[in-house]
This record gives sequence, C-alpha cells and structure tokens, in this order.
Amino acid sequence: FPTRRSSDLTTEEERNAKIAEARFLRAVYYFNAVEQFGAVTMLTEPITAETLTYSPTRTDPMTIYQEVILPDLRFASEWLPTGTHATTTTPTKKAALGFLAKACLQTYEYGSTEYLQEALDTAKKLITDCETGGGKYNTYMYPSYSEVFKESNNWETKEALWKHRWYAEIGRASCRE
Repeated sequence: FPTRRSSDLTTEEERNAKIAEARFLRAVYYFNAVEQFGAVTMLTEPITAETLTYSPTRTDPMTIYQEVILPDLRFASEWLPTGTHATTTTPTKKAALGFLAKACLQTYEYGSTEYLQEALDTAKKLITDCETGGGKYNTYMYPSYSEVFKESNNWETKEALWKHRWYAEIGRASCRE
C-alpha cells in the first residue's frame, strides 16, 4: 500500500480526514473492547517512561463512551470522505454515522438515556439519504432482500456501511483493497 507522509497532507481538510480515519478506528476498537470485556484500560496519550505502569486501571464503559468513542465518531462523521460503493477498508462518512448511531444507542445498556436522541437523529440522516437516492452519504438499499446476497453484488455491495475484502490462499489469509 502506498504511504503518505504528514508533509504530503497540505490542507486542513486532508489532515483532518487522516486524523478522522485514526479516530474512527480507535472508536471501533474501543467499542469492541468495551462490549466484549466491560471496563478496560483507556489510553489516549502515548505511554512514556514517566507514565508506564504495570498495574493499569480499568475505566468504566460509560466514561470510555463519553471521552473516546462518541467524540471520535463525531469527528470522523464530520471529516471522513463520502467514498463510493467501491471504497473498502478506508472508513467513510456513512460508516462513521452508522457506528455513531450504534454507539449512542448502546450507551442505554449502561444506564444512560442522554444519547438516545442523537442515535435517532444520526440514524435518520442515513435513512433519509437512502430514501432520497444516497446523494449525501452514498447510502443504498437493494430493492429486494435476495439481491443483497447475489454473487454480482458481492465485490462492491452498495448496502455495506463499511467493508473489508478478505481472501484466503492455502497457508495464508490477507486483505486486498
């Protein structure tokens, strides 16, 4: 994969788009960790010799949602590109919005109703976009359920909010973009 140096990112929009990718991934990883294990160690700064500890403390899930997951997904939904139906691996605006709606809704499991309206409003953005042709976020739904699983729709499925392409060879699995 070609790599880009930070000096290649000349505009604020380009820099924020790259930061948005990182923040999207961090939010998804923390979401998965919290939902799998509950309270986990929350790290938001690099570990240095001064901050290194061999007994890290766990942070309650709601704090992680409020300080990492939700702010990261809000930032990502603002700065990520829209992408196309062929976009894979790289997160897009509709992926960030979909995860934001899901994360806001999930906070209810931790006793919060504070983010339910945001979950609804965010989900409505995607639904409205889909119903009006997908012009803003590139959302799409196939006309019938059976079309979702057609072989012809497998490589560039239009319904996915975020997707990866994996292939397997004997003795190795890899991701192709």
